[in-house]
Amino acid sequence: MPRATDELLSQVLPFAPSAPEPVALRYIIEACRELCHSARLWRVWHDVQVVVPDAQPIVTVPDAEIVEIQTARLNGHDLLPVTVGWLDQSHPGWDRDPVTGSSRFITQTNPRLMSFWPREKGTAQIRLVLQPSLNALTLPDVLVGLHATTVGRGAAGMMLMLPSTFANPNLGAALYSEFRSKLASLKVEHTKGQPGARLRTTGAYF
Repeated sequence: MPRATDELLSQVLPFAPSAPEPVALRYIIEACRELCHSARLWRVWHDVQVVVPDAQPIVTVPDAEIVEIQTARLNGHDLLPVTVGWLDQSHPGWDRDPVTGSSRFITQTNPRLMSFWPREKGTAQIRLVLQPSLNALTLPDVLVGLHATTVGRGAAGMMLMLPSTFANPNLGAALYSEFRSKLASLKVEHTKGQPGARLRTTGAYF
C-alpha cells in the first residue's frame, strides 16, 4: 500500500530541525531513488496483454519510474531482457524486421514502450524494478515500513552537506557514509535472494 512521502520527515528533521520541509522531502526522494536503484528492492509483477509487439506501452505505476525489466514471460515461455544496443549488435535490423514467431527477447525502446522480438502477441508476465519519480508524493511500503531509518540517514546526510544555514558537513558525511554502507549490504542481500537469477541488463533508450 502506498505511503505518503512526508511520513519520513520524522527520520530526517531531527538531524536538521531548521531545514525547510520541501528541501527535506527532496532529499528523501533522492535517498529512496538511490536505494531502489542500487539494491533493486522495489519489484512489481504485471500481466500485460501484448497487442503491439514492436511498440507495446509499459504499465505505469503512480509516482514511479522503471529502472529495468528484470524478468519476463510471454505465452508461457521465458524472454531474455536485453538492451537496445545489444539487439542492434547481435541482430542488426531487428527493429525493422517484421518476423513473427516465438519471441525470445524483450527490451525498452524508450521509457514508455517495450518491444518483443521476434514479434509475438499474447499474455506477458513482467517483473519490473522501480524507483520513485522525482516528484513522488507517495512511496511503497517497503521503503517506509522497512527502510525508514536508512532513507532518513541518507537524506539527512545529503542535505547536511549542502551549503546552507543548517549545514553540518561532518555529521552529513558520517550519515551518508552509513547510508552507503547499508546500501552495499542490501545490494548483496537482495542479489543473493534471487537464486539462479540471470545477469540483468538495464534498458537503453533511443
